Amino acid sequence: MTHSKAAALLLAIILLVIAYLGFAYLIGVTEFWTGFLFLVSWAIIEQMQVSRLPAAIAGSTGGALVACIPALFAPILGEPIALGIMLALIVLAIYAILVGWLPVVINNNFMLFLNVLSIPYIVQLADPVEMAKGLAAGVLFFGGLALISAWFGNRRQRGGATQP
Repeated sequence: MTHSKAAALLLAIILLVIAYLGFAYLIGVTEFWTGFLFLVSWAIIEQMQVSRLPAAIAGSTGGALVACIPALFAPILGEPIALGIMLALIVLAIYAILVGWLPVVINNNFMLFLNVLSIPYIVQLADPVEMAKGLAAGVLFFGGLALISAWFGNRRQRGGATQP
């Protein structure tokens, strides 16, 4: 890649990050980093393929939900039971990956979010509801941009036709 193309791409990335941060701020998201984690997960694991967007969303959401079980259910069920439920679900998720069950949900995106959101520092300091809002913001912003871009790309290939 030439220096001028790299500089133009870097500028586009900077503008995209600023736009996402502005979007997150406007809708009141404080844990915006989960939206960036979604973008990284979708980009690296699924190569940002629009066709893989459902698996990226479902896997990221599933992994986040399992990681947040102790924070959400420990006050109700007690910490040992909440941790036991989480560990049982992790064992089932690993088995599901090994045998190929539910690949739309139990996938590498699931495991990435499960691992990152289970980091003790994050568990202690981050609010699960705010992390969910950040994930939703990332899905809406980055996934939405990808869907719009794909729509315009398909439309251009058809010569500007409005019908699929």
